[in-house]
Amino acid sequence: MLRYALLFLIVAIVAGAFGLSGVAGAATDIAWILVLVSLVAAVVFFLTGRGPVCADRGGGRPTHEPRALAE
Repeated sequence: MLRYALLFLIVAIVAGAFGLSGVAGAATDIAWILVLVSLVAAVVFFLTGRGPVCADRGGGRPTHEPRALAE
């Protein structure tokens, strides 16, 4: 989500350089909203103890297989 915020910030800077103040203002507002949503999500995940999403298992909490004991 922060990647999209950075993208909208770059769009705002480029639009401002070309004098498109309306587009720059809208892109800046979108970027600010995305940053705030990202921060709130990070705080919620920190407080609830949710770990990173495991991509190879279709999402959810990562599961770790117990290692077999060496014989």
